[in-house]
Amino acid sequence: MTVTVSIDHHDAIRLLREVVKGKEDFIYISERGRCFYTKGDCPSCLIGYALVRGGVPIEMVKLLDNNSISSEDADAIPMIIKGVTQEAAHVFNAAQVVQDDDHTWGEALDAAEDYYREHYGTTS
Repeated sequence: MTVTVSIDHHDAIRLLREVVKGKEDFIYISERGRCFYTKGDCPSCLIGYALVRGGVPIEMVKLLDNNSISSEDADAIPMIIKGVTQEAAHVFNAAQVVQDDDHTWGEALDAAEDYYREHYGTTS
């Protein structure tokens, strides 16, 4: 089965907003000092949830956990998941850095929105 994924920076900020809505105070807890995009057959972190919501199959998201570069840096996502633009990865990375520093998903979304505004204009 071939899945075509297309997530750009506009999609990334929309997906993050959708995932965070109602979970603004949630704090992602790392496992053994390491953050994961998935746990079992489910998304685990904010970016994992956003990718799955954007149509990326969980099997593809799991590949990020098995890659030493992408597991530490969402900017590397397009190397593993074709169809996610580098611009989207930058938006995701802005959120991931804050999330992985033990801040709330609301704060992670704020960081992603700040990045988006700074680089692409209004987030309407």
